[in-house]
Formats: sequence, structure tokens, C-alpha cells
Amino acid sequence: DYLSQKEGIPGIGGDEKLKQTIFSLEKEETSDVMESQGKFYIFQVLDRKASYLPGYDQVAEEVKKDYVSYLAMMSAKAAAEQFLAKLKEGKEWIALCKEFKEEAKTAGFFSRQDYVPEISQSFEARNAAFAINQKKRYPDTVFETGKSVLVMRWEGEQGIDQKKYQEEKANYRDMLV
Repeated sequence: DYLSQKEGIPGIGGDEKLKQTIFSLEKEETSDVMESQGKFYIFQVLDRKASYLPGYDQVAEEVKKDYVSYLAMMSAKAAAEQFLAKLKEGKEWIALCKEFKEEAKTAGFFSRQDYVPEISQSFEARNAAFAINQKKRYPDTVFETGKSVLVMRWEGEQGIDQKKYQEEKANYRDMLV
């Protein structure tokens, strides 16, 4: 697949350092091992396609679709901000979900290295997820993540899995030796 410098890498996201490295490679050149979100990658540029500016008639439908999506996103963001404001006033999460006709979803427990589809595309959302806690259950803002707007709440935390830690520690040690 061809990539655009303005879009995220499918399955990986919008890691700017990764994209910068990929777009600096020449045709048929291979990258060094690169790390992103706790995973390692090697990239090779098989082909390059020159960028071009299409005529309006070629993009009119896409522009219309994008504008409608933009308006929908602005509406969703306004509703999410209203939802968050009511939470901060002390309203209950479940009651607000019913009032706003929204389904509460949970991401489950995750670490900073895990890829969480709902928030991993947004650096700010990932950081906010680790800043909220039992005393401050909601971040100060809502988050736009691709095609949705998120209101987050803290539900709990889980300590480190010692068995998994020891396994990963051994694996990393073996890779370095």
C-alpha cells in the first residue's frame, strides 16, 4: 500500500518519528529496526509515487463527504463536552449514557505499551488515560480520535503481572545478549 505523510500507518498509527524515517528512505531501501508502542518493525520502500494535486471535479464528492464528516465530528464533540460538563457537576455516568443515548464502552486494563484502538491514535488521550485516577476520575477535556470523540473515566487499576514481567524481562535480556 502507498502511504501518505498526512495519514497514520495502518495498524500502527500516526507515530511521527516512524513516518519521518519511512519517508526518508529511498526506493528499495530498508530501515533499521524501529520501535513504536512497545513493538518492533522493519520497513522497506518498494515503490514511490509522486504526489499531485487533483482537479476539483476529481475530488468534489470526497470534499463534500469530508465536510459532512467534519460537521458530524463538531456535533459529536459538542455533545461529548456537554456530557463531560454534566459528569463534573456530579451526574452519574450510566444515567448520562441513557440521556445521551450512548453506549458505555470499556478498554479494559492496559499498559503504556499496549495498543488500545480507542485511544492509541491520540497522544493526548493516551497521556490523559494515565493521568486520571480514583480522586480525579475524568480528564479535563474530551478527545477526538480519528472518527470519534471520547469521554474517558477512570474505572480502576491493576498491579504488574509478576509472571509476565519475568518472562518479558528474560526475553529482552536474550535479545540484547
